[in-house]
Amino acid sequence: MSVSQQRDDQPPGKRVLAKQATKTRIRTVARKLFTERGYGGAAISRIAGAAGISTKTVSSNFFDKEDLLFAVIGKEHEAYHAAFRKGGRAAPLHEKIVNALAIDYEPRRRSLVVAEMEHSWASKESGHCVRMNCLRDLLKTEAFRRSKPSVFDAFFLMVWGAHVELCRPDGFGRKMSEAGRRAHVERVVKIALAAIE
Repeated sequence: MSVSQQRDDQPPGKRVLAKQATKTRIRTVARKLFTERGYGGAAISRIAGAAGISTKTVSSNFFDKEDLLFAVIGKEHEAYHAAFRKGGRAAPLHEKIVNALAIDYEPRRRSLVVAEMEHSWASKESGHCVRMNCLRDLLKTEAFRRSKPSVFDAFFLMVWGAHVELCRPDGFGRKMSEAGRRAHVERVVKIALAAIE
């Protein structure tokens, strides 16, 4: 049996494990540098140096810096879903939405949110914002299945706009605490829900 025909029940070999460990180390270092320096300040060469590997090794694992950013934030949809479901089925809709948004106000996550938004603004394509698309898909499938697309879009634009301003380092939420941001977005969500009813 060749290596490519290895059975599924066999554990991965040393090479595969080493490659997985390298990828994990690159993602961990990249997350730290994106958080500390933002998207623009985290060069591939700096990430490679901090991880103790060559830039060639980074490039063999990730196509480019954008690919690496998406690998770092790729699990965001899981965090949104878990936060959305935190209150259970009985929780009011506005509370579920606020729970999902509020995870981005945690100090340890907020800098990464800013790095992703910085990339999104630089690329001039809001569709590149993984966080926005994850939240949009979550709300469409979990809360607004039967709504007209135009109604959902109006609601989402109101809420997402406020959320972005609360996350931006130069936005109106820059001096707010985590609790203050949560309270503000809760007011916006309630107003937006009332406006579309």
